[in-house]
Amino acid sequence: MPSPLQHIEGLIKAVGVVSALNILARRTAGLARPTAVRLRDASRDKVMVRPTQSDLFAAAQVFGWEDYQLSGRVIERLNDLAKAWRVAGDVPVIIDGGGNVGYASVYFANRFPEAVVLAVEPDPDNFAMLVQNTAQHENIRPVHGALWQDESGVDLKRETSGGWSISTVPSRNNGGIPSWRIEELLRQVPRSRVLILKLDIEGSERQVCDASPQTIRAAPCVIVEPHDYDRVGGGCLTPLFRAISGKEVDTLVQGDVLVFLDSSLSSPAGNLKTLPERDTMLRVVSA
Repeated sequence: MPSPLQHIEGLIKAVGVVSALNILARRTAGLARPTAVRLRDASRDKVMVRPTQSDLFAAAQVFGWEDYQLSGRVIERLNDLAKAWRVAGDVPVIIDGGGNVGYASVYFANRFPEAVVLAVEPDPDNFAMLVQNTAQHENIRPVHGALWQDESGVDLKRETSGGWSISTVPSRNNGGIPSWRIEELLRQVPRSRVLILKLDIEGSERQVCDASPQTIRAAPCVIVEPHDYDRVGGGCLTPLFRAISGKEVDTLVQGDVLVFLDSSLSSPAGNLKTLPERDTMLRVVSA
């Protein structure tokens, strides 16, 4: 985990010195009201930050240290793939599992304009911020709920204050917060195919990946933040490794996340033939 100094440095990279100092001053003073900041990246988007919550840490991770950054070659090839799917009548989808306040969704939406981003967040307060932060992007669809092993619903378990570490557990009353397997979530977008699957779901990776191995294997890019450090013995990523076993993938370590790329995406030869063809790659058709 980054140190406090690294968080501050990342925040400065994300929004600049003046805005970062303003956020930190508000945090020190206990001023909870969200404040608007402009990103320093090429998008120059405005996003909202709650000074007393974990938003500044998320902004540092996503926009400062760019934990979800892919190389120019990989971005180009994923965009080419997305365009090819569009021509074939399919819809490329990026699943932002654990969308928090929407920063990762904004990051992906700006780099993959052909894709629909499903921003999935179970916490009501975080979700309200996510809706606000993603409103300027037509290709982002906020979804209030959680990725899970079934559709029986989940309850929230707050590990810490500040909206940062909120995990999901089976619902006691068979209701609670809506939940979906990946395939059921994809039914919200007719003829959808997963371009990127991003999971930062506080230990629920095991349940989600165990329920959807085919979809995970078919995804050209999977980005996951492991949480075995606070769930020792849980084997959170075991089903993910099982799903991609035998597949040619490049594995990258970036900040707090692991990135699994279909090897053809980063191959110097630029040969995408190892990616499944339209007839064999898992595609979800709405009921």
